[in-house]
Amino acid sequence: MLLALAALLILAAPAFPREIKPREIKMQALVSPDGTGRLFLNTGYRPFSWEACAPDLTECKWFGGGDEIGTAGAPAGTVFRVKDFIGEHGVSPEWKGRLRQVAPPSVEGPIEANQFVSPVPGEWSGGWAGEGAEMQLSACETATGQGCTTLTDSHYMRQCPRDSSFPLDPRFAGEYLRVADNQPGAGPIAEPAFGLTSPYGGEGWVSNQATSTAVVGQIAPATGPPPGECGPPPAPRATISAEGIAKVECGGGCGVTLTGTRKGRRSAITREIPEQDLLKPEAAREMWLPPGMLARLGAGKIRLIVEVDGRRLSQRTIRAPES
Repeated sequence: MLLALAALLILAAPAFPREIKPREIKMQALVSPDGTGRLFLNTGYRPFSWEACAPDLTECKWFGGGDEIGTAGAPAGTVFRVKDFIGEHGVSPEWKGRLRQVAPPSVEGPIEANQFVSPVPGEWSGGWAGEGAEMQLSACETATGQGCTTLTDSHYMRQCPRDSSFPLDPRFAGEYLRVADNQPGAGPIAEPAFGLTSPYGGEGWVSNQATSTAVVGQIAPATGPPPGECGPPPAPRATISAEGIAKVECGGGCGVTLTGTRKGRRSAITREIPEQDLLKPEAAREMWLPPGMLARLGAGKIRLIVEVDGRRLSQRTIRAPES
């Protein structure tokens, strides 16, 4: 009987390889239509145990179990840590709270047939740290965004660089250009692989807590010949916050320099930003002068300047704290 019981216990034990090397558990950090977050596991061995932690992985508390959890009940500034049956770990991006729209998306370029336009992401608060966007352009029958036909689709393979702007087909003259900005989550997002022979014919995305939409104008009739399929990338944009954090977007890729000056002293950092897919742009690149550089400039008013490819795009005076 003991032998039979032992055999049953062996059969009931979880099945996994005899020799397993510890590895990081991979997960997807997604946003639901109501603005809350979700985490899905891609690897690991059941059962799973989740903790909610401070960003530095201190003050961790048990949060739940399973292959999937939501962020409901977790405060802004939470990082989720998961552990599986054999002790492997994974850590999520920082959750910054329920996603909310701050400013709607827009476009760059003339809203006219046979002209190029680029979708421009809106502004958001909350969501996952490092979250990118998914963009869509549509032509709609009404100024309120009804009866829309997509003009762009990430599954349509254009013979263009990823950062190329999009032509407005004359067939849509008189209709209304609509832009949509969806916040899917942070990190690689799994999606089905398929191809399309045309970007036209799909449905416009529905507006919700994770998808912001805006009708930006009526498409004017063409005044020139067809411009081709591949337009120039959008112009770079840069801002500097009162806290001294620079945010830079440049779809075509660029070199960025953030400089601080005070009473003849100068500190600077540089970054290279790669070209972006205009339908799946990454989050704006953030830059700031580290505390050591600010200390060398001294306490008081510091002039910050952002230059993109040698051209000044933004400047602001901040007050550095006393050391």
